[in-house]
Amino acid sequence: MKAVKALLYSMAFMFIYLFMQLIFSVIFMIPMMMANSDIFFNNTNQDMIMEMVTKASLYSLPFCIIATFFIYWLIFYMRNKNFIKTLSLNKVKVSTLLLAIFFSISFYPVIAFFADFLTKIYPNFSEIQNIFDDMFQISVLFSIIYVCFMGPIMEEIVTRGLIFSEMKSGTNFLIAIIIQALFFGIMHMNMVQGTYAFILGVVYGIFREKFNSLLIVIICHIVHNSYSVALDYLPDSISNSDMFMNIYLAVSIIFLVVSSVLLYFNWKKHYKVKYSYDF
Repeated sequence: MKAVKALLYSMAFMFIYLFMQLIFSVIFMIPMMMANSDIFFNNTNQDMIMEMVTKASLYSLPFCIIATFFIYWLIFYMRNKNFIKTLSLNKVKVSTLLLAIFFSISFYPVIAFFADFLTKIYPNFSEIQNIFDDMFQISVLFSIIYVCFMGPIMEEIVTRGLIFSEMKSGTNFLIAIIIQALFFGIMHMNMVQGTYAFILGVVYGIFREKFNSLLIVIICHIVHNSYSVALDYLPDSISNSDMFMNIYLAVSIIFLVVSSVLLYFNWKKHYKVKYSYDF
């Protein structure tokens, strides 16, 4: 019964976040539709319609986040639980954060190459990628703020913060890890991003548990997304070079192994005694 209750609450947290995004996007979309009714209702310019939809989604995000946080707080208030405490925004050592950043930078190329492989299996993902490219062209600053900061923070609060805590209270560590990673994948709404997001979700879930802090996971997510954005500005002569990319991947794998080992010993030294959990 506890497991079913935890799953239902987790689904509710996920639904609220996605529903608020939809509601506020529509709210911002209405005045745009009224001001450009000929274009929108006659379907005369697909590019302009897509631009309006993207603008509405981007500009509505702060309001979506505020409304979502208020509803979450209200749910926890009605349950006589502390919303902030549940998130486990505990401090971690500077050495741990630096190693986590090193890990995230090293892990990104592995995920990126895996995503390229998935794109060949799901070629329709290129259309989704074009939407993201259009989003950046419409508002570079706002897109960077969302992709690098607002998105990672909110996604971590929903998945590793609320859903993970809820599932762990009603099940066990392994089930909680899988469920929150699954929700994290579903949140991305497509097979390519959803698949590698699931892998990231498992890794981030382990970090959240072993270091007993959502803070380290938020920083990892911010670094991951920011690094992705930064690499988009690489010259084509570098990004299109197979030799360079193969060397880049090989070096990243070596760094990933090194950072993983260092993180393990860091955890063993500073966290294992205080926060030890059975798998």
